[in-house]
Amino acid sequence: MKKINLEPQDKLRRIKTAIVMSDSRMSLYDIIKQDESAFSGFRILYASDFSGTPVQQTFRVNNTNIAVKNIFCGSSFLAYSDEINKQMLKGKADLQFPLRMILDTNVLSDLKSFFTDEDCKKKEKIRDTLEFMFINMRKSYDFSFAALENVRELSKPGNPWPYEKIIIIKTIEACNTLDEAIEKYASYNGCYPEKLVKEVDNFWELYSTSKEIIQAFTRRDLVYCLLLKTFINCWHGKSIHQNISDLVDFCLDNFSLIPMKEIYFSWKISKGFINPLDRLSIFDEPEFKSPKKNSASRVSALAWDLFMFRWCETLMTETKGSTFFIPAITTFDNTFSQAFDLCPLRAIIFNEKYGLVDTVFDDEHEFQIYFNDSLSEHQFARIQDPSRRSSKPYVSKMLLSKLIYELEGSIKNMC
Repeated sequence: MKKINLEPQDKLRRIKTAIVMSDSRMSLYDIIKQDESAFSGFRILYASDFSGTPVQQTFRVNNTNIAVKNIFCGSSFLAYSDEINKQMLKGKADLQFPLRMILDTNVLSDLKSFFTDEDCKKKEKIRDTLEFMFINMRKSYDFSFAALENVRELSKPGNPWPYEKIIIIKTIEACNTLDEAIEKYASYNGCYPEKLVKEVDNFWELYSTSKEIIQAFTRRDLVYCLLLKTFINCWHGKSIHQNISDLVDFCLDNFSLIPMKEIYFSWKISKGFINPLDRLSIFDEPEFKSPKKNSASRVSALAWDLFMFRWCETLMTETKGSTFFIPAITTFDNTFSQAFDLCPLRAIIFNEKYGLVDTVFDDEHEFQIYFNDSLSEHQFARIQDPSRRSSKPYVSKMLLSKLIYELEGSIKNMC
């Protein structure tokens, strides 16, 4: 088995530590100076409260109908890379922050009723959001996450909706204004051009069989698996520290990896069980508070919502050099929207050469304290084991499916 160079992983850990331990009032320059050698070879996007390019303001609009949510804290962005540092030494860096609206699944679902002029309760909200996308964002959007969530719907017989959703997306792509798109869609009168139908068929064939999409499903199912484990632990009355410790052993035993982002959300869930005042709105459903007949299905839906953080992380690796893509979530689900207010990102760290990417939440420091206090010396030794760390992580789809089946069964037995 090919061994992984551990030096970039160690540098990533040092960078994350420097950011987590810094005061939010510190400049990115001062943060880097704390451990300058660690930052070499990495690109950093950092949300600042005091200086930088005020990109976030684009998504902070007065019209509450516009369903666009910034996923970062702060008011501006600062960025670093070796190339940016060289440019700054000459006077000024050429930084680019392209913006893109990431369409949630419910947006694609609601577009059908909007474009067909059916009884659409969100009509004004949808129109204002689409107008914002056409005018303010110059049609800069991404529907890959919504498409991903619809892939499994393709296998259901007699289900045209995944195809209908892409018909509307393709119509929007072909038009310069929202009114033009509405008029064009109305002209189909339910009978779509053969060329358009072939485009939609080809899209789904390529998208659903893509290696990257298949891998994304494994990552999403891992989120679901760990959420099931978390809620079962909480329903059994485990403390925050016990839950984190149990999840660490569960992940090492079954996957030989530590998915920190998922454990972060597990920590958030556990806090809500210990103190209901700490329960985030996204976790505040009866099916989450105690085991119910449809708890597993609601946890599955929650897994899709939280996987959005992973998906944005992946999308942000597409740009290189001094260009940093900034995503904004577009959703009509108010509870889901609030998750980004309550769990905003402070920074994202990239190393394209070694395929490394990691995010830092704004309250990462508090989480890291809980995480470290939850682990035994034996668990720390397992995490730091060079043999484990130098081996490429592998999640068996068969094992993952088995674990999910067993955890879902445990919930049924608790009802």
